[in-house]
Amino acid sequence: MDLKSLKTFKLIATNGSFQQAAQEQNYAQSTVTMQIKKLEEDLGVKLFERGKKIALTEAGRVLLEEITPLLFSAESIRQKLTSYDKGEAGMIRMGAIEPTTRLMLPSVIVPFLKDRHHVKFELEVGNTNNLGHRVAKGELDFAVCSIPSAEENLVFTQWFEETLGLLVPQYHPLADKEIINFSDLTRERLLFPGQNSACRHILETYLMKQGKNLYSTIAIGSTEMLKKAVVQGLGLAIVPVISDKSNLEGTVLRKVNDMQLSYPIGLVQRKNQIAGNLQTTLLNELRRELTAWKAPW
Repeated sequence: MDLKSLKTFKLIATNGSFQQAAQEQNYAQSTVTMQIKKLEEDLGVKLFERGKKIALTEAGRVLLEEITPLLFSAESIRQKLTSYDKGEAGMIRMGAIEPTTRLMLPSVIVPFLKDRHHVKFELEVGNTNNLGHRVAKGELDFAVCSIPSAEENLVFTQWFEETLGLLVPQYHPLADKEIINFSDLTRERLLFPGQNSACRHILETYLMKQGKNLYSTIAIGSTEMLKKAVVQGLGLAIVPVISDKSNLEGTVLRKVNDMQLSYPIGLVQRKNQIAGNLQTTLLNELRRELTAWKAPW
């Protein structure tokens, strides 16, 4: 018993004609006859009373009632799979780090999803290590982040280099200084991004080499709160340059001449992962947007 035979049976039962069922499916009438014969053999019952007119047997009426929702579901599945193959339907589970998520992804993700009403989409925001771990376990399809900790089944493809800059209040003396060096920061309170971020790791490594007392710093996980703390005079912040896309009033982003720090941002996937058309389309659009990003200096 297969779906083609069941569809043929339903057409005959509905139209009362073997010949019409054959014509609608572009089959030879002998093919339709063989399908019904095989179906009756598989089920062990007669489905039609053959005479001047084709009529269903009692067993045929029972079968017709049972297969009608089955054929409807099969057609629905076929349409969904066709949409999936065309990249019009499916599910995407992606992860991303801040501030990339808030400042760069909406311009790609919102238009991508707008007319794709049959797409299920989940976006998880986290730090690089956590996102990489979830991709490795198959809980996320991919992530936009920095290089994750070593995972034998992960592949990282760099899309752009994120540069770090100094965020200062507009009223601060350093805001008007033509050239800022690290030595200008020795008496300043530094505000850091949250723990486990790629930015935080690079800063800590650099400051330890410079002999800067790390325990005098304040860590704030929210980029927006970090910037507002700068505006209110709590300290100066070392932040990803991309953060300046939100242009918080009252702050100035400056380059520290002898502290040229950066880290890679890109795509993390499992090795040998096969992306469907839907995922491939989104990844291509994300790649075009993110590889175009350039630091202002």
